[in-house]
Amino acid sequence: MQDTLFPKISRGSSRTIIDYWQTNQTGAIVELHNNVFYFVDYLNDKGILREKHLSEEAELSCPIVAVGFVAYWLKMYDSIGVKEIFDNYFALCLRTYELEHQSDADAWERDLVEEFTCRWHLSAEKKYMKDSEAIYPFLTSSDVARIKEINASYLRYVRKKRLPYTQKVYAKNRIIEDTFFEAYKSGGAYMCVDWVRTEYDLPYMTNPYGKRRNLKDALQGRWRIRHEVELPEYIQEAYDDFNDEVLVCRDGGLIEEIEDNLKRCVSQDDKVRYIISLLYPFKEFADAFYPLARIEERKKAIQVTAQALNDWKKVPKEAVDERTGKLLMPEKQIEACHDMISRYEQDIEYWKYVEDRFYSFAQRGLKGEFEEGDNPEIFKCLGEWWGLMITFSRRLAALALSYGIKLIDVQKQCGIHLNWSYSIIDYVDDKYVLSIEHAQKLLNDIESKEKSEADSMTESVIKDIIQAGQSMERLPSLYRGKDEEGMRDVMVNALSLKYGDATVTPETYNRLGKTDILIRRASDSRNLCIVECKIWKGPKYHKNAIDQLFGRYLTWHDSNVALVIFVLGKNMTRVLNLIQKETCQHKYYVQCLGKSSESTISYIFSHPNDQSKKISFEVIALNFDKIDEN
Repeated sequence: MQDTLFPKISRGSSRTIIDYWQTNQTGAIVELHNNVFYFVDYLNDKGILREKHLSEEAELSCPIVAVGFVAYWLKMYDSIGVKEIFDNYFALCLRTYELEHQSDADAWERDLVEEFTCRWHLSAEKKYMKDSEAIYPFLTSSDVARIKEINASYLRYVRKKRLPYTQKVYAKNRIIEDTFFEAYKSGGAYMCVDWVRTEYDLPYMTNPYGKRRNLKDALQGRWRIRHEVELPEYIQEAYDDFNDEVLVCRDGGLIEEIEDNLKRCVSQDDKVRYIISLLYPFKEFADAFYPLARIEERKKAIQVTAQALNDWKKVPKEAVDERTGKLLMPEKQIEACHDMISRYEQDIEYWKYVEDRFYSFAQRGLKGEFEEGDNPEIFKCLGEWWGLMITFSRRLAALALSYGIKLIDVQKQCGIHLNWSYSIIDYVDDKYVLSIEHAQKLLNDIESKEKSEADSMTESVIKDIIQAGQSMERLPSLYRGKDEEGMRDVMVNALSLKYGDATVTPETYNRLGKTDILIRRASDSRNLCIVECKIWKGPKYHKNAIDQLFGRYLTWHDSNVALVIFVLGKNMTRVLNLIQKETCQHKYYVQCLGKSSESTISYIFSHPNDQSKKISFEVIALNFDKIDEN
């Protein structure tokens, strides 16, 4: 078998007629028009070759097998270099286009070079290359592979020619941003993830509770052609077109442009909001590789449902709804809770499965190690897009750190995780963070500032709770007839008037139950203080209140809690002594720091799940006349 049949293709006036084309046909592949090759078949009469077509007109009725760039390359491949072939053919086609349109009435106001480069040439050549596939059956497999390779290379050459024109459509200060982020928002990277989800049936939301038609099987007609033919081609082209130099090169410009915009931000909050806007284009792509926000949402839902389940287990079977008089039927609610928890767990399991699949595909693409049934080109693109996202996140993290912002905290705030863990070395950048020591200093500065701000706000919160309580003490008659919940609501209303960068909410879920009052910093959703309100009913109930506060509501990150005790009636001094005695005997007690006010005592407790973690615990006692007395 011939290794190549290229030399047998007729060029110039002489013809090579052979009878061992791969199609087993006898004839010549010959250029009858400029850059148009035909297959002219001949008659083989007992070994004697005779012309079948006796005129030029008759020969022109033979099938066209190569046109455009493919035809030009077949003529020139062994006489000049590839770059010269590309340059010459592009210039030839451009000149032809200009000659065809120079007489158009509006030619004076059109940029014919831009028209040709951006809108006409690429689509025309893709069509010509498709038409030129007619030559494939005549040639060897190595010949076909060579033509495909050179075609792909020429299309990349043309797309690179378009870059100077396509970039200029973007507004000033958004040139590189829009060019780069567009790929992840609706361009090649986005399409790549979308194609993988469809091909491997990995939708955003699964439905394991009922029948669902496979995503790929559901495609019919035009949509199936788009998935199987058009999208893979578009994804490959989009990656080939993408200019990753704007990110990976030292002076590429992308991070510099982002820094320019950061400098324009007036406040630190504006900077954080701007950085969040940089993460949003990556949401769909990042969710495929690390759907942490979705998973955390389901974990919280499981905790809430588990608490509801425990509550329903305490309801007697014969319990009746006070409003309707109907049986509550707790067994059905218990069954529903179990079902919901099971569904939430399945969602978490499914999202982790999708995450593992995407990571595996990307790694196979980066390593070039494929399994049977893989689409190597798509996996290569997926791996490269993923790698660029990680590179971007690390460079952005270094820049943000130099402005006193931790990117990993911003990711948690908005629920978009480009990179889910950073080591000190990931921050090092020869422009923004110069060494590991520099990165450590910046991180320490941020943490010290955050701790100082949080401590300052918490201190203010405790003072406000005390002041709100003292205001309530002055008008005890206003609370006559109110229960524990009613008195708590009065305190919530008083506190809500005081905060700008904090939210005060009653009956708010935190960990395993609803806290009476949760005070949370608005800028980063950090809990400033968890407050439980109780009416004094004796030492035993006081201990139970502390158990509830520490055992149910504290996450590891919570460091400040308060217990507000409404003491009804006389003997306040005696009650304060009992409170202090019972508090100091609690199993989590570490130290008494003394009084913040006459009836407020500060303590240090250990965290229930980590003895090394210390909790600031404030006990605030408020004294009222017996509010049920006349």
